[in-house]
Amino acid sequence: MGRKARIALAQFGAKLGDVEANIKNAESLVAQAAAAGADVVLLPELCFSGYQLQMLGEKVHSIGDEWTKRIDAAMGKAAAAGKIYIVAGLCVPENGRYYNAAHLYDRKGQCVGEYHKAFSFGAEDNFFTKGDAFPVFDTDFGRIGILICYDIGFPETARYLCMAGAEIIFIPAAWRIEDEHAWHLNVGSRELENQVYTIAVNHVGTFGKLHLFGKSQICGPDGHPMLQLGYDEQMLGICDVDLDKATQMRRQPGYRVDLLASSAIQGDPRELCKDLD
Repeated sequence: MGRKARIALAQFGAKLGDVEANIKNAESLVAQAAAAGADVVLLPELCFSGYQLQMLGEKVHSIGDEWTKRIDAAMGKAAAAGKIYIVAGLCVPENGRYYNAAHLYDRKGQCVGEYHKAFSFGAEDNFFTKGDAFPVFDTDFGRIGILICYDIGFPETARYLCMAGAEIIFIPAAWRIEDEHAWHLNVGSRELENQVYTIAVNHVGTFGKLHLFGKSQICGPDGHPMLQLGYDEQMLGICDVDLDKATQMRRQPGYRVDLLASSAIQGDPRELCKDLD
């Protein structure tokens, strides 16, 4: 039968700064995904605070300080109740610094992974410390990596994860309408370059001049979108993926995994792009 995974995209309409409402919204979407038999559900970048940093200001830090434990408890409980993995974006405080992060919760409700966004966009440098690691996490359906939003604009990040064994890359995002072309291009390119699955979820909503448009999607290792959600509406999408299919494609002679392994990235992929900072 092969190794299968059922993936849920939770395209999310956050209420800016209303953490309790956003937690309840996330809990509802997780429960719906679990009821549909999903193995994992992906929530967007900074989904519990909402994403409009100019409007939130320093409140994003106070949300991190005051709400991270509550968010972890709520998502852990939802994961355990639904026996489902959750990947969700949030602000995480650590040692006086704040990170634009994603947490991975397992089916038992434990937070078993954390990733810090490495590439900042717009005003994010005013609020967050950049991450400096690209971890890969083991789940019961396969090995996964996480990149947050603008991280996917750099091919080295996805290649780094894939050479470390990632079979699926989860991408929580807050992507604006002006750059919709880059959203589709980057999500599709990263999977096609590496012949893995890319799972990308976006916010929906307009906050001042910022329009977050949705169009969340799952792309397969053959370069074709498998699922694409609509514009400007909160919704849940479900898609089954075949991990063995991706493995078989990477074993084709033309893929040259031996060459790619021999030239795999050494150290921090951001160093290769430092002139772009």
